[in-house]
Amino acid sequence: MWRCTPTKPPLPSLKMLDYDVVGEQGKEGEPLVVLTRLVVKLQLNLPWKPVLAWVWGVRHEFDPASLQQTVHKESWEVSAGEGVRQLFSPGSEVVRSKIPPVGR
Repeated sequence: MWRCTPTKPPLPSLKMLDYDVVGEQGKEGEPLVVLTRLVVKLQLNLPWKPVLAWVWGVRHEFDPASLQQTVHKESWEVSAGEGVRQLFSPGSEVVRSKIPPVGR
């Protein structure tokens, strides 16, 4: 059975790229919005040790009166094709050298 679990440090990793605060706390009728972007990087526990990396964005909206979060919307800056390519690419030359050749 294959298990897809993150490996030991340094992976998985998160790195904050940027954040932006839009709107003003307490401004009538408008939510406080915080936009964040992080780089996510992890290695799957598969024989070829693929490394997956993408930019993960999150939009947080807060009610101006209670400051409770009302919206959490995630986005990923990676195409489906790139995700599949990363999944089937060996993690490093060291890993590739340990994979037995296919065929005769």
